[in-house]
Amino acid sequence: MDKVGKIFQTLASDGISGQELQKAKNKALSALTIKNELPMGRLTELGFNWTYLQRYLTVKENIDLIKAVSIEDICSLIRELAPEEFTQLSLGPAKSN
Repeated sequence: MDKVGKIFQTLASDGISGQELQKAKNKALSALTIKNELPMGRLTELGFNWTYLQRYLTVKENIDLIKAVSIEDICSLIRELAPEEFTQLSLGPAKSN
C-alpha cells in the first residue's frame, strides 16, 4: 500500500501530463468503440446511460464527451476527491512471518 500511497501523493501534488491524459482518452475511446460493435455491448452502454444520466447518449456524444476532458477537469477532480487521503481496510488472516 505504500506504493499506492506514493502514487496518490504524486498525483495530488503534480497532477497529470498532457501525454497521460491523451493515453487515457485513447484507451477509453478504443474501449468504447469495441464495446459498441456488439449489440450486447451497446445495450449495456444504453442501460448505464439511462440508469445514471436518465438520458440516451449516442456513440458520437460519448466520444465527444471523452475528447472534451481537459487537464484542468482532471486536476479539479483530483483536488475534490483528495486521493492521497485514502483509507485502507484489510480482511483476512494476519501476515505470517
